[in-house]
Amino acid sequence: MARKELDSRIKNLGQKFAERLRRERQLVNLSQRELSEQANVPLDTVRSIENGRILSPGLFIAADLIRALNGKIDEWIPKRARSKR
Repeated sequence: MARKELDSRIKNLGQKFAERLRRERQLVNLSQRELSEQANVPLDTVRSIENGRILSPGLFIAADLIRALNGKIDEWIPKRARSKR
């Protein structure tokens, strides 16, 4: 079964996640390989997210990456999405 096309809102959120992931990774002076190892996420997945080839990483992958950067998942959720709970 073919994967459904992502809508523009999801694509935009994915791009923002990728930008923040790269920025946060660079702030703590980690290479993509080091982040991959610390998060236990394949290096190609980290590269694909940061380069925009994966715009909708799975919840557990995103959580592992955020934790490896010493972040908190709820701080990475857009405020608009949090207010709809």
